[in-house]
Amino acid sequence: MDLGNLAFTFTYLCSDQVYDSGDPYGDNVVFVLNNLVMLTQGQGYDFYTWSPSPTAIAYGHAACYTGMDYYNCYSCLFTPRHEVLQFCPNRLGAQLHMEDNYCTMRYEEYQFFDN
Repeated sequence: MDLGNLAFTFTYLCSDQVYDSGDPYGDNVVFVLNNLVMLTQGQGYDFYTWSPSPTAIAYGHAACYTGMDYYNCYSCLFTPRHEVLQFCPNRLGAQLHMEDNYCTMRYEEYQFFDN
């Protein structure tokens, strides 16, 4: 599946709860989102992760349609990784879904998966 000519359209869902600017949780969110973008393709296109910090832990999940190749999965997750921080600034959690569910990404302040 080649998504090279598609314009990615995403739906964003933002938590109502916010964290303060400068809170370590914000750095942990960035860490988790970067991990999701870089590692989801190599983990069977369905990847869960969390920040290594013992406090203010952020949890995340990303998935790509399994028919996608490595590059398209990366591309599908890369753009919204930056946009979610703009559309959902300082939110404790957010989800995004690409139209037709080619890829999804989520982060939260609580563990929403078994590890």
